[in-house]
Amino acid sequence: MGTVFDFSIQRGYSDREATAVIFDAYGLGLNWRITDQPIEGTVPIGSVEFCMPLSTFRVEFFPGCFDPYFNRPRKWTLGGFQLEADAFVKDLKSWKTAWETRLYRRGEWIPRGFWLLTDPVKMLNEWRYYVVEGDVITTGWYRGEDEEKPAPNIKFPKEYTGAADFAETPSGIELVESHAPFACGWYGENHIDYVYWQYFAWNTQFRA
Repeated sequence: MGTVFDFSIQRGYSDREATAVIFDAYGLGLNWRITDQPIEGTVPIGSVEFCMPLSTFRVEFFPGCFDPYFNRPRKWTLGGFQLEADAFVKDLKSWKTAWETRLYRRGEWIPRGFWLLTDPVKMLNEWRYYVVEGDVITTGWYRGEDEEKPAPNIKFPKEYTGAADFAETPSGIELVESHAPFACGWYGENHIDYVYWQYFAWNTQFRA
């Protein structure tokens, strides 16, 4: 019987996510293979386009379970107008699009589409939480004033699996956005945590 592979790593993909799996998967008794296309039943590691064919993760950047942490003024819109005020503009159509999420200035044109506009807010520090069924596997600081500042304690519901970004702001802790496991980068320190998270996060979908 041939080897059962647990991970499909996209050929030529060399970011930290692939490094984590290549060097630490064996420590958890898991196997990987370099492939041109993801293998059905494995956890894909690579670009969003590479991983999407195996995904059953719903495209949802702002799940309702995080409403208590989503307090900045916002508006969902189909676009087709000029901004009346500065705003961060997020394309909601897919996990990855050509649109750059950033601060857009008053007077800039927002084309037809499916967008979320949020008022600018000062984010002092930002962390990513890697979660499986409500349990935080690890966290990673990725932007801000104090890289050594511990991630705030966030309580996640049992039904949540993914990566969630939260920010420290002058008025409290604020949700930045949520991601499927394949639609975000790895900012943690211990690669084995990433391997563990990827494996179990995807397996919640495989058994669904």
